[in-house]
Amino acid sequence: PDKCARRAKKPLAFSHDFVASEAAAKKGSQQLFLDFETTWCGPCKQMDVLVYTAQDVVDAAKDVVCVKLDGDEQKDLVKRFQVAAYPTLILLGPDGQEVRRAVGYQSVVQMKAFFQ
Repeated sequence: PDKCARRAKKPLAFSHDFVASEAAAKKGSQQLFLDFETTWCGPCKQMDVLVYTAQDVVDAAKDVVCVKLDGDEQKDLVKRFQVAAYPTLILLGPDGQEVRRAVGYQSVVQMKAFFQ
């Protein structure tokens, strides 16, 4: 079903700078979405192609600050957020508290629900 999802003109926009993203989310009283991935993670790459390009996901995350974090490079954040597998997806509230977490490939339908 993810291959058949309606595609957005632009995929979900991600920063790669946690500090700047965290500051932007706090300043705008927005949620912060953390996508922990690695270069060798197959499901992570599939989500980039099939899920983060889907119009429903882009629409659902329109008011969320999104950041991708390489688990092999961001060891301090992996430890802080207790990441044990990839992808690990974490949604933080404007107060910085964890609202929701998912581990492993998430479909377009699951990601739309994740952001709502």
